[in-house]
Amino acid sequence: GSEMDAYIEKYAPLKIAIESSQSENSFHYLTSSVQTDCKQFLFNLKSLAAERDKHNANFKKDQLALNSSYFDSVLAYPLDAQQRDAIVTLEDNTQVISAAGGGKTTTIVGKIKYLIEKRNYDPASILLITYTRKASEELNRRLPFDGLNCVTFHSLAVRIIGAATGRKPSICENNLLARIYDDLISTPE
Repeated sequence: GSEMDAYIEKYAPLKIAIESSQSENSFHYLTSSVQTDCKQFLFNLKSLAAERDKHNANFKKDQLALNSSYFDSVLAYPLDAQQRDAIVTLEDNTQVISAAGGGKTTTIVGKIKYLIEKRNYDPASILLITYTRKASEELNRRLPFDGLNCVTFHSLAVRIIGAATGRKPSICENNLLARIYDDLISTPE
């Protein structure tokens, strides 16, 4: 998706120029060969999303077939069809919706292993973010790849702030707990 968006953005000035020349009736000054090329360019640009969708569908079909035995054995038990589909989807974002215990973590583990072992991604180029420290620890345990970075949202934020300011921020004032304790001790209730 982002590759297509970047392409469209890169060629937006050319698209605007061609469309302007067509609406201003200056298009007829171009040679017929250039006119044909311009029309083909506009057609290709308009059909880019459909072509991308077709390409991605073929890619997923090929990857599912090619890696069928891998998905049967990459984890302790075979992955189901929905998990396999989410794993081979290489869009910028993949939404996985599932009830508790429905296999989201398993799908994430399978996807990371697929990216590293089958697609040759550098583990250091992957940032895996979770909501809880427990999930982060579990994913780090299940994905022992050097350089893979699995963190919580909070620890990532602390790391970014620390890198930007030159010091790690404090989550609360140093004396906050002592002040709360003193307030509680001095309150009869």
